[in-house]
Amino acid sequence: PRHYQRATDRAAGLGWESLVAYMRAQVLVALVDAAGITIGALVLQLPMAWALFALTFVAAFVPVVGAVLAGTVAVALALVTHGPVTALIMLAITIAVMETEGHFLQPILLGRAVSLHPLVVLLGLAVGATVAGIVGALLVVPVLAFFAAFIRGLDSTRFGEPLRADLPESKA
Repeated sequence: PRHYQRATDRAAGLGWESLVAYMRAQVLVALVDAAGITIGALVLQLPMAWALFALTFVAAFVPVVGAVLAGTVAVALALVTHGPVTALIMLAITIAVMETEGHFLQPILLGRAVSLHPLVVLLGLAVGATVAGIVGALLVVPVLAFFAAFIRGLDSTRFGEPLRADLPESKA
């Protein structure tokens, strides 16, 4: 019905804004992860440091596990090319980057971008990965963010009742 159109449009706009904010924050987190791992790899003179940058940047878009897997590749590369001492140093660098992400970047940037409880994100990741594999893990958080903002937008306009401006004027 026509009188619900404004509320639905507004809610969809809020959902889209939440999705855009999530993507911006995630790109920034991915850049910081990739830069941290790459700087460590360059300092340790690991081969393919820029390939690690690309891998870490892309992997960071998979919440919770992506950047950890990329860090594991960096540690394995250090072990194979320079030995156990360099691998332990790379492990320390990777842990420092992941802790910075987990304790500062994720809560501050992504917490502001999407108002989702961490448990909702973890359960969503489990369901998304189970249903659609890596693609599901990649898409579940932005989809949850969109729908959470959409529903909050509907709730804030008291969906189910026409907006006051949409009610016909009384002739009495």
